[in-house]
Amino acid sequence: MILCENMKKMANRHHQAIVKELKKHRGRGTTQSSSDSYLSSGHFYYSISVPLKRKIAKNWLKKNGGISADDFLEVIDVLNKGKSYEEKTIASALLGYHPAYRKLVTLKNIDTWLGHLVGWAEVDSFCQNMFTAEE
Repeated sequence: MILCENMKKMANRHHQAIVKELKKHRGRGTTQSSSDSYLSSGHFYYSISVPLKRKIAKNWLKKNGGISADDFLEVIDVLNKGKSYEEKTIASALLGYHPAYRKLVTLKNIDTWLGHLVGWAEVDSFCQNMFTAEE
């Protein structure tokens, strides 16, 4: 029980660090990227460009390269439960950038995460990063 609580605290710290970056860069998207016809999720939107979101994800991975698989998947879980479109799509990008840990994702993980995604853009981002052509 204590281990589980520690994992949640750690995941929340990582989540807060990513949200801090999102807030720092908010409003640097494009008119097209904020189109509700594309997003159609109703989730909060920081209006950050895709290249900047990728940079935030890659920087987080550089800083946290030694994270365990269980902790990594907990961070993905917390991000997918986040309030914003960017949290959810950064979670997807992190999965795409870490193939070794992506292979540990279970059907239960996928089902849970898809339950927090709404609209074409969030689901497509997840699928594009979760499932490669080889898989």
